Amino acid sequence: MKRLLLFALIPIITLAQGKSYPDTIIAHHSKVYPCRILQISPDGFKLVYGANQQTIFSMRIAKSIMVESFGTVYNREDGFTTALGPVQDYINERNKIYFELNRMDSLAAIPAAKTPKTEGDSISFFDEVGSNNSFGFFYSPLVQGKRVTLLRSYYNESEYTIIDEFSTIVESQFATKLIDKMYLIFNVAYNASTTKTRSENHRVDFDPIGQADSGKDQLSSLKIFTIETGLKYYFTDFFPRQTRIYLSAGIGKKLAFVENKNKELFKDDPINDERKETDNFDRFLEELNSPFLLQLGFGAEYYFNKSLSVHSSIRFYYASISANRKQTELNEYREIKRTVKYESDEINTHIGFGLNFYF
Repeated sequence: MKRLLLFALIPIITLAQGKSYPDTIIAHHSKVYPCRILQISPDGFKLVYGANQQTIFSMRIAKSIMVESFGTVYNREDGFTTALGPVQDYINERNKIYFELNRMDSLAAIPAAKTPKTEGDSISFFDEVGSNNSFGFFYSPLVQGKRVTLLRSYYNESEYTIIDEFSTIVESQFATKLIDKMYLIFNVAYNASTTKTRSENHRVDFDPIGQADSGKDQLSSLKIFTIETGLKYYFTDFFPRQTRIYLSAGIGKKLAFVENKNKELFKDDPINDERKETDNFDRFLEELNSPFLLQLGFGAEYYFNKSLSVHSSIRFYYASISANRKQTELNEYREIKRTVKYESDEINTHIGFGLNFYF
């Protein structure tokens, strides 16, 4: 019986030696890979493909598996459609025949035919990474740009200033696969600055004898949430194994929250002051720090394994800022109104690195 099976398989095996493989794997992204399966189990399979390359893959990458005369033995929806026992027995017998034919060729000094490796033959490392989601962080120690912070003048009046040409950002990153090589990204960042100031003045007069105390408690707080969404596209065919470069583009929004408080000290009997003042300073600062963002960037990602990678990128952000400050002062003698309109277009550069965990 075994001799009969051997005789029947010789044409097939001979054809396989010419690298026209008898089996077929259709990967999860519907790409077709001709191959010869050496071993198969519910967890994965070992195969030969391309220019006589051997490797092992998990069952996660397979959409369907076809084994020679058995036809389709596995598909993702129904699982195995044929009992594994007969299929593996057939594969084992075929492996023995293939080994014997290779030994005979070696004795006859007949070199095996080689087929140049083509894109269709190659199973990329990233085909094995069946993970569709990732979570990670991005650390940028050098952000070239500007941000608005709070300062107080010498006379305890509220002011603003644009400082910090360089600052640091830590960002949380989420991604989910849309189609092959393209991910939807969602990034979140948080920055905060809080300043508390207490000033006291104590005066003692000797002639005439007297004493006066004054002071202020001041609180200035600026909190900024940054949210961003966009797309990331990976290039996999032109770089070494386990390395990908990518382009990213997205839109975002900063949301600023300002708290600005002043408390007079040593004022048991408040002075009757007919002067009335209004100032939208808090709102003005929030508008300055809440622009819409456009992002364009590129980077490279190296995979340690199927679940962990490190990446580095450069991203450019365009922001259009507009804010209005309105102040009024009213007393028994006059009314004064002041308005300030601030507009700015900026391009900031974020350079950094981070980690991604795939699941």
